[in-house]
Parts: sequence; structure tokens; C-alpha cells
Amino acid sequence: MGSVASLRLPRCCIGGIESIVQIGAIIVLTVGMGKVTPTWAFSIFAGSQLADVPYEEFVSPRLKLLFFVGIPVLLLITYIPALTP
Repeated sequence: MGSVASLRLPRCCIGGIESIVQIGAIIVLTVGMGKVTPTWAFSIFAGSQLADVPYEEFVSPRLKLLFFVGIPVLLLITYIPALTP
């Protein structure tokens, strides 16, 4: 992850993001959200099989978490740099 963040630093500085910690937090959060988002989320399929729970029942709480926690936190980290020391 660190190498990806350092490669993105020059381009992000143009966009107003100047801290490598902030870029790293944004990258880690978006990759984590991608792992639990339906259609491409291997972890959802594996988790539903391991827990022996139907896929539809397993996805609903994850989407609520994504929309009410994941996206707002991503927006806060992106637009308020003081949140990432």
C-alpha cells in the first residue's frame, strides 16, 4: 500500500491532497469498501458460504454499513485533511 500511495502523491498534490497519510487512508478505505461491496466482493461470497447464510440475507447489512458509515467517512477523510494526522 505504501508504494501505491507514494506513486499517487504527485498527482494528488495537484488536486489539493498534500499528506501521504491522507492518501494512504483514502486508498485503504476505498480498497476495504471494494472488498465488501456486492458484485466484486469475494469476501461476501466466502462469508455467506462459511456462515451458511443466503447471499441476499448477508448483503443487506453490508450495504447499510457502506452507505451510512463507509461513504461518509471516505468523504470526511477526503475533504477534511485535519482528520488524518
